[in-house]
Amino acid sequence: MYKLQFVNTFNQEVLREATYDTTIEINNMIIGFEKASEIDEPTMIICNNRKTWNAEYLFHKVVTEGNDTVYKVFFIVSLSEVQARIQD
Repeated sequence: MYKLQFVNTFNQEVLREATYDTTIEINNMIIGFEKASEIDEPTMIICNNRKTWNAEYLFHKVVTEGNDTVYKVFFIVSLSEVQARIQD
């Protein structure tokens, strides 16, 4: 199993965690974050607590935790003035 974690660089808080069966989606997201960072395009992420964050991609690393491979994506974040409405 593969885990994706969005991490606040300053305090190491995991803002969002999701699991995937393959790395395809994870790699596509990381490529998108890298490209947005190169052209200084803002990124917004939604954390597990349903808050919207302005996020600047810094780097990512891949670590093994037990039987899981964890992709940790590090961002500089600030709470967005505009919060997305999340419906269940």
